[in-house]
Amino acid sequence: MDDNADVLAQIIDQIPSVLDRIQHNINGWLRSEYTGTANEGQIVAVVSATGELTSMSVSLLSKRRLDNLTLGDAIAEAIRNAEQEAQRARGAMFGDLEVAGMRVSDIMEKGPAAVAQELIERGE
Repeated sequence: MDDNADVLAQIIDQIPSVLDRIQHNINGWLRSEYTGTANEGQIVAVVSATGELTSMSVSLLSKRRLDNLTLGDAIAEAIRNAEQEAQRARGAMFGDLEVAGMRVSDIMEKGPAAVAQELIERGE
């Protein structure tokens, strides 16, 4: 076999075990919620694993002390922080999984087109 065929055979051999681990990890991840805060914890946002806002809490103190623009910025900050937590969890979930010598988390972040281009450039 030539080198490309060997690499392809290795990838095909890895797919079942990688898929099993991904499915197990995704099932747990999808049931999780991620929290972000702002304004010293007075504003709390909770998002699902997919980034959907599921809960929002704004303390009465924040509502009274912050003007409308500052309050809006703080709410957006709490949501962004929760989304970042969800993204970190996704990265950790796929952290050590590899296919074709590439981490699955990197493949997801780069997207299929960029990964295909990179494999072409590497000659694989």
